[in-house]
Amino acid sequence: MSGELTLYVWNYNHSSWSMRAGIALRQTGVKFRELSARQSPDALTAVKAATPTGLLPVLQHGEQVIWDSLAIGEYLAEQFPEAGLWPNDKAPRSTRIRFTRSSVELETDDAHTCRSACGSSTERAADDDSAQIFTNVRRAQAER
Repeated sequence: MSGELTLYVWNYNHSSWSMRAGIALRQTGVKFRELSARQSPDALTAVKAATPTGLLPVLQHGEQVIWDSLAIGEYLAEQFPEAGLWPNDKAPRSTRIRFTRSSVELETDDAHTCRSACGSSTERAADDDSAQIFTNVRRAQAER
């Protein structure tokens, strides 16, 4: 499927669901736009209109709209198999989903540790912190 990828998030400081989707998307290595619905009332209105839950995160890929962080991870694994989000074998769907959940939760746990160590503020938006958070995650992983 072709089309622009846009990830709508709330805030990485206080939304592990948004962070999970952001980590999975970054692991694909593809270019994407990231919009903080917290900073943009128009983006939040669009998300609420496009999904049955109205909750974040939401990934838009062309005309396709995917919500829920695990569904986003599954979609990305199918669209970008070279990224290795799932094991290479044809494991049953439940095994692949557990693998995706486990790998993303490990990354999220590292990010939680980084947030605790680095502090967080409810006033900061995803755009302000995402680069630093992901740098800290990579540093924490390297120290293991």
